[in-house]
Amino acid sequence: MKVDHWLKSNVADSRELLDSGYEGAHGAVKEALLREDVQADLAHSAHGAWKAAAIGAFVGSLTGYLSDDEKPLQGALAGALVGGALALGGLMAWGTRRLIAAAATGAARNVHSTRDEQWLARNPVAYG
Repeated sequence: MKVDHWLKSNVADSRELLDSGYEGAHGAVKEALLREDVQADLAHSAHGAWKAAAIGAFVGSLTGYLSDDEKPLQGALAGALVGGALALGGLMAWGTRRLIAAAATGAARNVHSTRDEQWLARNPVAYG
């Protein structure tokens, strides 16, 4: 098998796997968003995330202020941005874990079935 044929085949298979993973994740997220428990989780995490972001910004600014001897104001601003972003992102990720788990499960399910189809296309099984 020539390298160019092998490369084209692998790129096509990889693209097919990526597309099937995306479709699986997209479908699973659509289904999950219709459930009330996920909607409640999203609303709760968005509501509480701003409190965590404010606390993270405060802790980050305090840490930045105390750690930067030459320019404490710049350290405080940078610490506030980093602390607030980490707290906001972390709490939103934690609050949407059911949605993320649904997307990962849907993507994995589609990728596994596509991988099985690709394997069977290359290795036909003759029964009987």
